[in-house]
Amino acid sequence: MAVYGCSPFPDRTSAELGLIPAMTLRSEIVGLRAVPEGTGVSYGYNHVTQGGTTLALVPMGYADGMPRALNGAGATVAIAGTHCPIVGRIGMDQCIVDVGSLARKVSVGEPVVLFGDPSTGVPPAEVWSEVLGTIVYEVVVGIGPRVLRVAVDHLPGAPDEDVLVPAAGDRSGEPVSQRFDVSDPERMHELGVELGGRLAAGDLVILTGPLGAGKTTLTRGIGEGLGVRGPVTSPTFVLARTHPSLVDGPPLIHLDAYRLADAAELDDLDLDFDGSVVVAEWGAGMLEERGSWIEIVIERPTGSTAAGGALEDEDLGEELIEPRVMTIAGYGPRWADGVLP
Repeated sequence: MAVYGCSPFPDRTSAELGLIPAMTLRSEIVGLRAVPEGTGVSYGYNHVTQGGTTLALVPMGYADGMPRALNGAGATVAIAGTHCPIVGRIGMDQCIVDVGSLARKVSVGEPVVLFGDPSTGVPPAEVWSEVLGTIVYEVVVGIGPRVLRVAVDHLPGAPDEDVLVPAAGDRSGEPVSQRFDVSDPERMHELGVELGGRLAAGDLVILTGPLGAGKTTLTRGIGEGLGVRGPVTSPTFVLARTHPSLVDGPPLIHLDAYRLADAAELDDLDLDFDGSVVVAEWGAGMLEERGSWIEIVIERPTGSTAAGGALEDEDLGEELIEPRVMTIAGYGPRWADGVLP
């Protein structure tokens, strides 16, 4: 299974073993429909739109190996560099994706990536295996025979390059991704400080990673780099917390979007996106796309640990030190040469 770039160990990720996921599952949009608030989606209407939006039909269903358990599980697909949520029940031959405001920029025939190499900014296959409560092998070998297999022998970028897709300076609109091995919480904090020193008012950072990955540790470093008032702690129970600047710079808005149902609830918070630096945990697919933004994915070891399971970010560094892999993708002209030097 290592040929697929999948870790054979339950407590170590593929990134820790130097493996690159070799399998990318792609499809395309075959239909787009604008729908009003209150529209029931797919069989049983167990998903109802909370506002006006646009739904995309993707010809990939459980007959192709797409688990029905993805229904309502928060899984996303990548469309035009943006993570969009899968909504409603998975059908035999199709699924539905909420593309929201991205509909202005996509059309029928637009490629859809269901999973692949997370260092390129797409969802990993491990998301599906976590939802199913199984190993990732079951996911990759479970893709049905109706799905066309295409073998490729070229990987973008040389093996020793940090920049993966595309080369720095490319203005094609694809993200410029950098990958970092983070050995301990101190290094995570240092990278946050370095990133904070490069951010300005209007910048958006979308932060994704499981519990205990180090999202709050990274954000604490960003706050230090920006020179804002602390302490920076997890905003889980307040949804959003604003930290004013101590050095006449922009404030930091630390947002936890996990409990927000949709973008309409986010609008109700009335946050100053233009005048602040916004770090949004679990914000993929929730925040409206901007001209330039940063998306960070933190991977941590999976399976049982010495601490008995996942740790909250607030506990990172005291009880258990585990390496992380952090991928930083810069979108738009502001980050065309990469986010960090």
